[in-house]
Amino acid sequence: MYYLSLLADISFSGYIAIYKFVPFVLLFYLWLLLVNWVHFDTKAVQTDTMKWVSIITVGGLLAMCLWLFVPVFIIGFSSYLLLMITTIMVYVIHRNSLVADFEKVLTLNHIKGLLSNESAKIEKAARGFSFVTANGNPVDIPDPKTKEAYGFKTACYLLDDAIWKRAEIIKITPGEEEYKVKYVIDGLRNDADPIETEEMPYLLYYLKQLADLDVEEKRKPQTGKFQTKKDGDKASWHITTAGSREGEHITIKKDVQFSLMSFAELGFESDQIEELKTLKDTPKGLFLIAGTKSSGLTSCHYTLLRNHDPFLNSINTLEKSPAGDVQSIIQNVYDPSEGMSYAERLKALIRRGPDIVGVFDCNDPETAKAACEASKKKLIYVSMESKTALKGLAQWIKMVGDKDDALESLIGLASSHLVRRLCEECKEEYIPNPGTLKKLSIAPERVKSLWRPGDIEYTRGGKPILCENCQGQGYKGRVGVYESFVINEEVRKELLAAKSIKEISASLKRNGMQFFQERLTQKISDGSTSINEMIRVLKVLNG
Repeated sequence: MYYLSLLADISFSGYIAIYKFVPFVLLFYLWLLLVNWVHFDTKAVQTDTMKWVSIITVGGLLAMCLWLFVPVFIIGFSSYLLLMITTIMVYVIHRNSLVADFEKVLTLNHIKGLLSNESAKIEKAARGFSFVTANGNPVDIPDPKTKEAYGFKTACYLLDDAIWKRAEIIKITPGEEEYKVKYVIDGLRNDADPIETEEMPYLLYYLKQLADLDVEEKRKPQTGKFQTKKDGDKASWHITTAGSREGEHITIKKDVQFSLMSFAELGFESDQIEELKTLKDTPKGLFLIAGTKSSGLTSCHYTLLRNHDPFLNSINTLEKSPAGDVQSIIQNVYDPSEGMSYAERLKALIRRGPDIVGVFDCNDPETAKAACEASKKKLIYVSMESKTALKGLAQWIKMVGDKDDALESLIGLASSHLVRRLCEECKEEYIPNPGTLKKLSIAPERVKSLWRPGDIEYTRGGKPILCENCQGQGYKGRVGVYESFVINEEVRKELLAAKSIKEISASLKRNGMQFFQERLTQKISDGSTSINEMIRVLKVLNG
């Protein structure tokens, strides 16, 4: 009983103050989380991980020791907070200086972002887009505040703008302060909104992932593909990246579905179509087709071949990179790994006995001579890169090596060009200046009025009101302009007798061939294109 009374008299004094211990434990764990965050963040922003983890760790330990050894709790607690906040802010200021504005932390925008619905924001930034990888896998909208999310936003803006403006190609090149963006629209380069240098790593990272490219490779060229979907419309894109001293260059090209067209759909005039149809029953000879890259040369070549009945003729082609599949024509693709030259491959094809052969991309003397020899027994269509039909003929004669051999079996010439078509919604009619018409060799009495792109109107606030059909370009799509001429025996005799290209040109003109400028004049007269477009194209061809 005595001991029980002693126990009853014992009172327990408090060794730990709960109101002091709980904040200490909470702040200790927050400090551990902070060290862990700094560890990963330093790697993300590419700064010295060991240095900053050590600073945060040592700073936290010093702050805790100060808190524990200062006898007055409130003073120790305040000292701890002051030292920790100072240490954290030193790192935050440093890491914010290394990243783009949208990646900075503890800024006003960052705090607002934390309080807002970031998922809703990124869905809005998607603009209705969804992506499909090179492997055919659909891609979900990325989580907010991730590397993928920043690249996703920029990719959606870029591609949405490019599609609306009908861009066929997007070219992105590094500049001094920002990346320059150009759209190729209807064959012409147009400036687009630049991309901030800080945004490019995220855009590249996202696009490379989509296209199944190596995200770490920044120097060697890489090529891949991906798809976009919006409002039920699908588009396939090819992306090429290549490094340079300034940074990576990016080209994004939209896949345009290949389609075969008739002479009329290509843009040939009715008199040209009638003349070219006379070749249907021609058993042998050589028809030469000239054109530059992206001038409609390949489509023109295919249409000339399809002018013949495939059920009555065996039609073959020799191509380096076919634009697409052509029904009823046997397409042979040249493969250098087979160990044969292009000319040898052509000779092997001729030995199979086709009636008609289309030789694409003929640019060497050996192939030209082989085609020329084959044309004595077969009908051969040869396409080559040259600005006009006449320049192509001069080039052909040089490659064959003998004018008589080059012209002996020549049955026709053609050249292909594309010019921008005036927008039907906003083009305007006007009365042209007679002096301007004379300079362009257009008879003023033949033209009463012409057409040109309409003027852009503006709101009271100065904002342009763009045509929804052409997006303010003034042009939409392109139309073909062709030189063509079928050579008969009488004309061939004149050409063989000619002593120079100048005399050949005069002979062709005398016998009724209309050259490019004359054919383009017809497109201007019927309102298909404008004088300014004519001047631009002639400058390129004569340059």
